[in-house]
Amino acid sequence: MHHVHLESTDSTQTYLKQNLEALRTIEQNVLVSTSKQMAGYGRSDNEWEFLENALAFSFTLEPNEELTLTSLEIGVLLTKFFKSYDSLELLLKWPNDLLSPEQAKVGGILCTYKDPKTILVGVGINVGKMNIDKNKFPYPVASLSEDLILKEEDYMEMPRAIYDYILANRIRKNALKEQWDKVCIHLHQEVRIVDGANETKGIFRGIDHDGSALLDVDGKMTKVITGSLFMN
Repeated sequence: MHHVHLESTDSTQTYLKQNLEALRTIEQNVLVSTSKQMAGYGRSDNEWEFLENALAFSFTLEPNEELTLTSLEIGVLLTKFFKSYDSLELLLKWPNDLLSPEQAKVGGILCTYKDPKTILVGVGINVGKMNIDKNKFPYPVASLSEDLILKEEDYMEMPRAIYDYILANRIRKNALKEQWDKVCIHLHQEVRIVDGANETKGIFRGIDHDGSALLDVDGKMTKVITGSLFMN
């Protein structure tokens, strides 16, 4: 692994994209972490605000056997890492949000296709104590633990430990659906998925072989490929 840690940067994902070829002359597996991210972003270029006691990092990863399962696989592996790290409970909202058991957002995953052997993965996650006004956000936000305060070295060492864990514990596509369902916060609940002008409402029954959402819409199983999921 080639690990670059930056005291501050606009975006670890942007830094990785812009410097990938040079970084890969040293090692194929590349990790970029930072102590402070100034202009992070998520899906659809939505802004991701970097908070105190939060982690922001990006890395290269070989895609899952089923390319579109990659972000869901990473989500499952993150839940496993934090469970083993300090018994911290992390749950998943389709397709790539990280939530607390109280349904508040603690982070997200961003995957960018580079080439058939490379996905660029960005992770932002609120790990410890949040000294903020939570009412300023348009949705509930939380951290994994209000008791945790990150040390300076944690901003470098925790992303490295997470990346090591992901590389060592890849999940085959045939095993992923069952494992993902176990940490899905809205399984068998009524949801709506909005994709532009289209909206689909139904009971979430899990994911298909390619990671698409499967909704029971009036007794008919409906597949939704992309969109933003909202819980009722």
